[in-house]
Amino acid sequence: MDFMLSRATRVTAQWASAPVQHAVARFWRDMEMTLSTTGFVPDNRLMICLAPALPPESYTLDVTENQLTLCAADDLGAVYGLLDISRHYLGVTPFWFWNQQQFEPKPFATVPEGRITGPAAAVGLRGWDLSDAPWLSAWADATENGWEMIFESLLRYRGNMVRTDKQADLAAAMGLRPVQNPQTPLGAAPQQAAAENPEERHKIWQDSIRTLKTSPRIWALGIDGMGGDPDGTASTAALQEQWQLLNATVPGAVAYILLQGETVALYQEGKLKIPDSVIPVLTPAPSASSAGGPGPGAQHGLWFSLCRRDKLTGNPMTAYPGGDTAVNGMLQGAWRGGVRSFWMVSTGDLRPSLMELNLTGALWCTPDLLVPPLQHALERELALVQKRNKFRVQWMPLPVLFAGKSAQKKV
Repeated sequence: MDFMLSRATRVTAQWASAPVQHAVARFWRDMEMTLSTTGFVPDNRLMICLAPALPPESYTLDVTENQLTLCAADDLGAVYGLLDISRHYLGVTPFWFWNQQQFEPKPFATVPEGRITGPAAAVGLRGWDLSDAPWLSAWADATENGWEMIFESLLRYRGNMVRTDKQADLAAAMGLRPVQNPQTPLGAAPQQAAAENPEERHKIWQDSIRTLKTSPRIWALGIDGMGGDPDGTASTAALQEQWQLLNATVPGAVAYILLQGETVALYQEGKLKIPDSVIPVLTPAPSASSAGGPGPGAQHGLWFSLCRRDKLTGNPMTAYPGGDTAVNGMLQGAWRGGVRSFWMVSTGDLRPSLMELNLTGALWCTPDLLVPPLQHALERELALVQKRNKFRVQWMPLPVLFAGKSAQKKV
C-alpha cells in the first residue's frame, strides 16, 4: 500500500552530520507549510540510512505502507532525497521562496509504494558564483535566513558547490563545497601570491594550504602573469609545484584552474601543461550558443555568466544575451564537447535570471533533455500561472528525472 506522509510522520537518520541536520530541519519546515494537523494520524516513519555502496550523491527510496526508507550514498544523497520528496509529493518548487509560492495545507501527501531512484547528476561539480552580486548580498545580509534561502535554492537544483565571499561556513554546513577565488590561488592574498621569489612563493602557498586544509573546499590554482610566459615553461612548473604541495597536505583534494586571455591559447597549443587531476576551466564568449564547447575532454570545466554589467551603473543586472535559448545551446554544446566536470554559473541576482537558472539546473542533471518541446510546455504552464496569480513570474519547473521518468508538479 502507499505511504501516507503527515506531520505525525517520524523522521530519523543513522548519522547526524551538519548537512543532514539542516536537511531534516528543512524537511520539517516544508511539511509544516504544506500539511495540516487534521485527520487520522498514521503510525509511520521516514528512515534515512547510509549506503556507501551507492554512487556518490545518489539515493534510493523504498516505499511501504509504514515506512519510507531513504538510502543515501553520502550527505548530499540524503539532502537531495529529502528535497525531491518535498518537491514531488509536498509540492514545494525549487524557487518557492523567490516566487512567493502559496500552499494549501492538506492532511496527507501520498507516496506510491515501490522503489524510486535518485541518480547522481551528470555534471560532476555544479554551482553558482555569487561573488559579484552586490544587491543580492546586501539583501541576504539584511534578511533573516537570507543566505540560507539562497543556498537552499541551489541545493534544490542538485548544486554541490558555491563561490561566495560571505557565509562560506554556512554553505559548507548545508552540504555545499565553497570554491576558492580564482584570483587568490590556494587562498593566498593577492599581494602575497604575486611574489616573484620562488622560495617565498613556495612558503606562501604552503602556509596557506596548511591554514585552510581542515575546511572542505574546491581549491584554485594559478599564478600571476601566466599570460606573459610565451612558452609556458615557468607557468607549468609553478602549477606542478602548487599541485604537489596541495596533494601532499590534502590528499584527494579537488582543484581547478581558470584559464582566461592569453593562457587559453597557451593551453590549447599545448605549451601550458596542467596536472592531470586539476580541472581546466574556461569562460565562453557571451554569444556562444551552439559551439561544441570550449575544449575537449571529460576533465574540462565551464565558468559562464548569466548577467552583464549595466554600462551606466556598473551593476551586474543585465540579462544574459539571447536568454534561455542561448544558455541551452551553449550548455548542450559544451556537454557534447566533453565539458562535464565543472559548471559554474555567475549570477548578479536570482530573480532576474530565474528561467535561465532553472534551465541550467535541469541541464547539469540531465544534459540530453529535449529542451525545445519542453520549453513550449513550460510556456503554456507559465501563462496559466500568470493568469492565476495575476502577476508576471519568471520561472516554471522543469521535470526532474525519477527512475528514468519525468515527473512534473503544478506550482
